[in-house]
Amino acid sequence: MERPLILVVAHDPRVRADLREALAAVPADLDVVAEPAEALDRLAATSYAVVLAHQPLPQMEGTALLARAQATVPSCRRILLTDRLDADLALRAVNEGGVFRLLNAPWTPDELAGAVLQALEEEAPCRADASPDALPDAERASLVALNRSLKKKVMERTWEVVELNRRLQQSFLAAVQAMARLEEMHSHVVGNHSKRVATWARLMAERLDLPPSQVWQVEVAATLHDIGKTHTDPAILMKPPAALSKRERIILRMHVIHGEAIVRLLPDLEEAARYVRSHHERIDGTGYPDRLQGQDIPLGARIIAVANIYDHALHPRESPTSASPEEALLTLQEKAGSRLDPDLVRLLTEIVLENEGDLPGLREVEIHLRDLQPGMVLARDLITSRNVLLLKAGTPLQQEHIARLLQHHAQDPILDGIFIHRTFPALDAAAPPAANPSAET
Repeated sequence: MERPLILVVAHDPRVRADLREALAAVPADLDVVAEPAEALDRLAATSYAVVLAHQPLPQMEGTALLARAQATVPSCRRILLTDRLDADLALRAVNEGGVFRLLNAPWTPDELAGAVLQALEEEAPCRADASPDALPDAERASLVALNRSLKKKVMERTWEVVELNRRLQQSFLAAVQAMARLEEMHSHVVGNHSKRVATWARLMAERLDLPPSQVWQVEVAATLHDIGKTHTDPAILMKPPAALSKRERIILRMHVIHGEAIVRLLPDLEEAARYVRSHHERIDGTGYPDRLQGQDIPLGARIIAVANIYDHALHPRESPTSASPEEALLTLQEKAGSRLDPDLVRLLTEIVLENEGDLPGLREVEIHLRDLQPGMVLARDLITSRNVLLLKAGTPLQQEHIARLLQHHAQDPILDGIFIHRTFPALDAAAPPAANPSAET
């Protein structure tokens, strides 16, 4: 009996080698190609039992290639391998590529071989000489029902994988946020600065319709944009920029290099590492560390720069409850075109106004325990990690409250921020916003 043919399409030579090795024991002949164009030529000339595509591919997505394979050789079974699975890819794989199986990295050789063997078994009754159109009505209806059942199983399995991937991603992001929180505990920022920057950066990336994978890179990079400051002496971090010596300024600016190195230690975050390195570059070319200019600065880094400056302006260390969103937006507008990308400044301005309306969500500010001052008013109940209520919302803080909180913190740490009502001083249109030293570092 003639051995079935399998077409394998993978651009990465290492993946091609892995696939050859994994399928060596499968009773079929392999055609292994690197380019989608060559795969399409092979499909036009040969009837394959199984087509296996590895995503990503150049010039054409794996799902598009499998859709072409389905149109050219309807009886073939189609398998998609991907390095990064999300819900959008899963839907395209089923709806467009009509995949038989969808495998997400890291897959094992046994898992892959098993999927191909199952595909060969399912394909055998559906060869051209036994096509549904040539069968009696009852058998054709049975095949249609079987196909529908198989698609349902594939969809169910796909969503299981997508849900598992989503949970892993959430766990990874929680770990990333914990890393950022550790940096902030000895830094000069107010409250959950990195988390807030990540939120604004993600909203901007989504508004730009960036692919989900790139949005993820932006969000992680924004969360970890200052992680390199864990290598910096806290005494330097606490100084206002004007008081830094030349040597201290050089040391401080090294945080983007250290940050890039740290993020590169995490899996699949090469783009995020680039964004961390470049988030202090300036549109006019006077930034650091590489003096990149304009569009040469990675888009993710330009997004994070805008979100970072906005949050620093909204939460000034010297008076964390005094700034208003309007003042923070004015700070952005002053820096547009020189330090910041003006298009992204306009974008964040639109997002702030649209999401907040009259900005009720910014009537409170999250600050560290160390930043509490007498006269501040709690905006939310203050509850410890052990679920102990320390103070109720609406409590005006006095010095004795702060002293007790510091004493309690030594026994049961208050790691999360404390939410305080924000005051809104009247804007003086004639006077520029107060300088914000922390926004420059």
